[in-house]
Parts: sequence; C-alpha cells; structure tokens
Amino acid sequence: MKKKLITFMFLAGYSTFIKTILVTGDPYASTNNTFSFNVGFLKFDPQTDSSFPRFWSATNDSTISGMNDATKQYGLSIINQATPAVSADYQSVAIPMTNSEAADIYELKESVVNFTVEANPIWGNYFKLFDVIMQKPIFVVNGQESKLYSVQNIERYLTTSDKPNVTELTRYDFGSGTINAILGFLDSIYAAHSTTGDFGTGDSTISLIEKKQAPDPQGKAQPCLNLLAFAPLTTSSEVLIGGVGQVSLASFGPQISLNTISRRVYFATQAQAGSGGIAVPMGQILLSNINKTFSLAFAPVAPESVLQSTTSFDTVISAADADGQTIRITKTAGMSTSTGLSYMLIARDSGTGPETIYALPLMTVGDHTGMIADYTSVTTNYGSLKPVFTGRYFTNVISDASQIRLSNTAIQNQIKVGGASTLPISSGTIQQLYSLGDSVYAVIGNSYTANDAPGTYRSQAIFASDGHIIGWSPWTRVLGSDKPMKYSFIDYKSLTGLYLATTTASPDFKSIYQTTFTNSSSLAPFLENATSYSGIQGLFDFNQKTPGFNNAISLMIGTAFQKVTFGQTGGLDGGFFKALSMTDSDVLVFDKTSLENHTSLVAAEIAHDNNNNHYIFAGGASGLSVYVNSSTGVSWNGNLSSISDLNTGQSWKTINNFKFVKKLAWDGNYIYIMTSDAIYRIALNPNNFINGGSSLNLDVELFINATQIDENAHFLDMIIDNGYCLLGTTQGLYRFSGTLQKIDIPGGLPAVSQLTPISISTDINPQRSFKTLSNLYVLNNTFGTQQAKIYRFVIENEILNLLPDSVIAIPGSTKIGKPGPFIIFNNYISSYFTDGSWNTAQSYFLGLNQDQNNNDDIYDEETTKNSLYPPFVLQVNSTVHSGQSSSQVIMPNLTAQISLPFIKLGGLGGNILNMIRETTSGALIASGEFQAHANA
Repeated sequence: MKKKLITFMFLAGYSTFIKTILVTGDPYASTNNTFSFNVGFLKFDPQTDSSFPRFWSATNDSTISGMNDATKQYGLSIINQATPAVSADYQSVAIPMTNSEAADIYELKESVVNFTVEANPIWGNYFKLFDVIMQKPIFVVNGQESKLYSVQNIERYLTTSDKPNVTELTRYDFGSGTINAILGFLDSIYAAHSTTGDFGTGDSTISLIEKKQAPDPQGKAQPCLNLLAFAPLTTSSEVLIGGVGQVSLASFGPQISLNTISRRVYFATQAQAGSGGIAVPMGQILLSNINKTFSLAFAPVAPESVLQSTTSFDTVISAADADGQTIRITKTAGMSTSTGLSYMLIARDSGTGPETIYALPLMTVGDHTGMIADYTSVTTNYGSLKPVFTGRYFTNVISDASQIRLSNTAIQNQIKVGGASTLPISSGTIQQLYSLGDSVYAVIGNSYTANDAPGTYRSQAIFASDGHIIGWSPWTRVLGSDKPMKYSFIDYKSLTGLYLATTTASPDFKSIYQTTFTNSSSLAPFLENATSYSGIQGLFDFNQKTPGFNNAISLMIGTAFQKVTFGQTGGLDGGFFKALSMTDSDVLVFDKTSLENHTSLVAAEIAHDNNNNHYIFAGGASGLSVYVNSSTGVSWNGNLSSISDLNTGQSWKTINNFKFVKKLAWDGNYIYIMTSDAIYRIALNPNNFINGGSSLNLDVELFINATQIDENAHFLDMIIDNGYCLLGTTQGLYRFSGTLQKIDIPGGLPAVSQLTPISISTDINPQRSFKTLSNLYVLNNTFGTQQAKIYRFVIENEILNLLPDSVIAIPGSTKIGKPGPFIIFNNYISSYFTDGSWNTAQSYFLGLNQDQNNNDDIYDEETTKNSLYPPFVLQVNSTVHSGQSSSQVIMPNLTAQISLPFIKLGGLGGNILNMIRETTSGALIASGEFQAHANA
C-alpha cells in the first residue's frame, strides 16, 4: 500500500532550478549561519531609481570586537533581495559595509561644519540603535551613546578598482547621557534622549534632528546634522497623565519607542500611575513652525473626556492606579486596510509581558487627526457625477470609552488582533510588530516551551459592511519555518519573505533566510510522493485542531490520477507541537490497486461523527471511496497520535456509484458529496462501512439538485456550516438552508467558481465555521469571454451583505448605484488566494488560441500566437483597496505576473491549482500539473 514514488523526467528536470536561500555572510560563520555574530537589526530598503530592493543588517553583538578583520567588515552589511524563484547556482550574499578603519566625520559646531578623519565608530564595534532613512543608515554605537550618526555618501562604502572604501558620516552629539530611541522620518531624525542613561530618568527629551548643509571654515557647503527642536517628557507631562490637572506619574520608562503611523510620529513608553491617577504611555509628536521658529509638542491619542471618564479606569491605552498602576506599550505600527480605513496597532502589557496586540481606528481628517476614532462613524465618499467609490474615513474622534475598555468583552472581536485566539508566547516581548494590507504580523523569538511556539504569525482583518474592522482571523504561522525569529518581512511585490532566525536552542539570531518556491523544503517527502505523472489534482490541509488530532498531529492529503497520499506535517517533539522535517516514514501512498482502480481524484475530506469516530474520504471522476477498517468501519476512533495509526488494517472502499465528484465537505454528522449536477449527503455511521466488500450501497440523501436552480445549472463550489450552505454555480451565488435563495451580485458574471471565507473561528477550518462572523471572497468568472471579478461579502449570523468596494451605476441614473466588485481582472482567473497580504490570482491552462482581451502584458504575442496559453500566477498588490481596484484601467498597474517557471514544465500546459497554506509550518504551496513547490 505504501510505496516510493518514481519521479518522472519532466518533473525531475526542474529540480535544479529552485532552492531555499540562506544568505552567505562572513567567511568564518559556522554551518547554517550567515554571520559569526548576532544580528541585532535588519531593515528593508525599498527599490528606488538608484537601487534594487535590499536589506540592511547591523550587529548588536559585543563579541565582534575580538573577531578577525574579515568578520568585522560585516558588522554592517547589505543584502540584495532575491526573486521568488532562483537558479541552483544563485547565491544570496551579504555585502560588507564596514571596510575602513577610518571614517570621514562631518559635524556642525557653532554654525560651522568641521571635518575630521577619525577612527571608524563601526569598525569592530556594535550598534545600540539602528534605522534606515532614504537609503542611508542612521545609528548609535556602543561607547558613544550620546552621539547620533548618519551615513552621508553610501556609494563611498563600496571599494572599486579606482577608489578606496571610505566611511563617510555626519554626526550630532548631545554631549552627555544616552540616546534611547531613533526614528528616520522623511529627511530628518527623531531621537529620544536622557541625560542620565535610562529614558524617564534625569532630563528626558524627544528631539528632531534635521539633515542640512552649512558652510565649512572655507565657506564651502557641507552636510551636517542640526538640532531643530526638542520637547521634554516628565512625570507631570499632560500627555502622560490624561490631561490638565491630573495626578503625576510615579514613573515612566525606561522602554521608549518611536514610530510613524499614517505619516504622523508617535512615541510609546511604560508608565506607572500615581496614587489616584492614570497613566497614558503614548502620544503624538507634533512639529510647529511659527515665523521660522520650530518647536515640538506632544498631543494625546484620545480626548481627556475619554481618559478621565472614571476615577478607576483601565483601557487599551491607559491604566489607573486602582487597576494595577503600570501599563507598557512596547511597539506601535500603522495599518491601511483594503476598505480605505486606517488603524493604529499597539502591543500592550502591564510591564512584564506577554503583550496583547490591538488595532485602534484612527482619525485621518479634521482637527482630531492622529487620535483614536469612533469606529461607528464611517463616512464613504462617492463621485458627484458617477457613483464611484472615491474614499472612506472615520468622521468622529472617540467619545465612548467603552470602545477601548479592557473589561468590555466585545473588544475581543472588535479591536483585539487575533480575536479569541492568543499568540503562543508566555513571557517576554514579541520581537516585531508590523502590518501589510489587511493582515497584522507578530514575530516571536522565544524557544519552544509549553506555551511558546516561535516564528512569525499573522491575523487577518474581517470587515463590516461599512468597511470598519469587526473581527480577526486567529493567529496562524507563516513563512514556512518555526525557528525563533527576531525579524521578518513579507513582500507583496515578489511573493517572498525574509527572516532573521536562530539555529540553536538559545536564540542567537545569526542566520538570515529568504523564502523562495522550493521543491526541497521539509514538506518535500509528501509533495514528491503526492505527485503522479499528471501532477497533483487536489491538496488539502488539516491542522492540529482538527477533531481527532488532539493538538498532537497535523496532516495533508494529496489526490492525483490513481493516487491518494497522506502526509504527517506536524507532531509532538519533546512535548511540543512542531512542524516535522518530513521523511518517507511520515507519508502513506495509495496506488490504483489500493484505490480499486479510481482514475482522476480531485477531492478529499476528513469527517467526524458524534461518537468520536473519524473517516477519510476521497473522490473524483470515477466515484467516491472511504478509507476505513473493515472491522470497525472507521478510519480511527478517539485521538490520532501518528500517521502510522492509519496503516493498521484500513483499506479503501468504494461507495455507491457516484461519478464526477468535485468536492467533499463534512458538516454535523454528514459527509456531503458535490457533483456537477447534485449535492448528496450520507449519515456517518460506522455500521455502514463494516465488511462492505468492494462496493458499499448506502442510503444516500439528495441534498439539492442543480435543476432546482435551472435546467442548465451546474455546481462549482460549496461551503457548509451546521446546515447553512452557500453554493457557487454556473448561474451565480446561492444560499440553501432548507430553501433556496439567490444572492444578488450586481454587475456580476455568470459563474461563481470559488468561495473563500475568512472567519473568526479558532477551532476548525473556516470553510466549516463561517456563518457567525466572516468575510466571503467570491470568485465570479466566465470562460467564454475570459473575464473574472472578485466580490466581498460580510456574513453576520447567516445574513450576507455585499461590501461596497465600488458602485455599479443603476441604468438611467448617474448618482444612484449598487455595491460592486472589489477587483475586476483583465483575464480569466480560475482560482484566487488571499491571506490579506499575499493575494494571488491563478489561471489554469486555457488551451489553444484563447482570447486574452488583448492583454499582451501576460505573454509575448509572438511566442503564444497559434500555440498554448499556459497557466500563470498574478500577484495582486496588497495596496489594492476599495474603489481603486475595480477599474480595468488601473488593475494592470496593481498586478504583476510572478515568475514561477516550474508551473509551465508539466504536461500539456501544466494546469495549476489554487495556492494553499500548510498551517503547521506556514508554507505557501503551489501545485498542479508539475512538481509541487512550497514557499519556505
């Protein structure tokens, strides 16, 4: 029953093209490490007219001072970003920037720029603070904690044949004390500084340093840094205590961070309330210019009336003396959603961790810009001549304190990222917080413990019909690795990720990886075995929260021509649930003999009855089978501990005479079977599957017939939640819950071929738990005219409402319209994947001479004329948002074809399936009529 797959020539031929990337650094780094020292900082530097996208790395490791010169050079390095698919001989390398023991220093003193040649402050030294502004690093180094440096001429870092390397820096010196935080903003630098060391002690200020030019002693203009303005923070600062006349803090600091959110600057710190007072550890930093006199001031993030609503009050942004006194906001970030609204992200705790992450609606217009908004006050603007979506914003500042009160359980869905789920971190702080599109990311660097699971996690926003966030999907791992991480980056432009990780039990963060689509990931034993000569025809993920897994195992099932494959992707290791480095022993493969000569298999499902029995089904063109033990009638009972438990007497048994099974779904005590013409269901009862011989004849119930819609209708997709069923058909979208109801899709195309729910459910797959609160992505397409659209619905307690992503004009009116599509594609799209950041649109093999709507950007006309139109993958920018994305004129600028050559090396055209996320490792998988590859 289990066998080793023979890899066919056209699949094996591509195996040398793709690989996972470990960045190579200094020559003395140990195996699987990029550097011999710890990396403390890793910053992304976007592509510009003068540079490729790249990353800056900087060390925070004091041991670098004792290392050899060849290693010291890499204390500051740059890494060029790779593409999603690279050749076998591609080597990603860190380019050293610390090549000189001397540095040119420019410093402004008494209005004159002094130039000196000094010992290079970064040669053999380590960084205390680091940021990148307009492609130039800014930093503070060990031993010079009061001095702020900025790189002046980055080109002089590179040694060439005609000029030596020179480190050229500008410097500002506070004179004494410690710089505690820095932030590059436009062409200036914000710095938090304390005269005695820790922020919150001595004189603590936030300063704005400008980059400018001033004359040197000879009158020649030279670059320099200049103090433009500053403002002190004290225990009695109004921004920290909730307003005028409030009780002073007991203390604040030492943690301090600076960040930009919606082009405004914020600080966040730790604060302890004074007796009878409150503490508010964050605020805005405002710059004013009156008659060319600059000054900084602090502004609150909520009105005094909200913060002072009661004498004992604990909110997301404040803590009262009676409620525990201390509040800490460790990290902040901004979020701009696809519905056009902005949010402030904060990581909050009581001073010891772990943090809870919140998303607070943000005012972006009016006198209260930068403050927390009232999430019920959404204004949507439409064009005056045509009802086209033009923008959306929050209208009113928050006035109801209950919207951010911790004791209000409603915030678990409304503003708590991850909803009812929690990050797997029990102590300490998260390493990083950021957003991209509609998803928020948190990076965990802790080692595995009972309540800690490292890696990068994401949670996706769920929107109300007016566009504001009403819920969050549970935290799930991404990037294909569960290593402890300190930094990660998700690039929506290239479908790649990068992360800084450790390979040891004690995190040391010396390894930098970039994800690519690889056929040699830890999932390779399963993906290789799941592939037949026609590739993979169905791929299904079952995470550790699947009933019967008891958080001890996770599985994937692959279906193909005359083949079904099981793969254990996760299991317990040292008492901790982890992704497996899979071997052949973690895989079960069933050939055509085991499958009773089934042909094309496209569907699989694990179903469960009320008696803790579990059943594995697979189906396709030639029918439906169940994998059970002839004595018990089940695949297993109770909890599964290992894939080996599925190879102890079970066999495949054909059920009835189904043909052309397209999808299987478990719901309640039934398995649902969708064919093109009908949906059936079978009650789950082990007695039905005992000693059934080669064919089981059961009492099959017809759930719904396609002719109930139209005599020419066919089913294309279904999702079911406790009897509540949504149907994608060739005649549109339908809801079935005892009665059949068509769901209007204004301006829609004939077919609905894919239904993708994003749900708040923390327990099971959102395809089985979506009717309470979710967003539904609907792929609406037509093959005949080669068109496709994406519509979005909000589902609340079974009621569907279309998100107004755009407006379709009602005939005869220019000012009245109906909500319309989120995206209008220029091409036929057969499947759509979204995780809020990575949005991909796949098109399978379209055959000969298919009309592409004259879109010559997809394939070169000369090479495709009178030939095949092979599959392609479009990356849809995460910047796509309501209104903008529903124009065919704009969309070509918001999509790009991802270069994945392996999808075209299969058989006739190489058909491609929808992308799928393997939830245990977080790897994104591309599969179809080719060797499957994981983005890991």
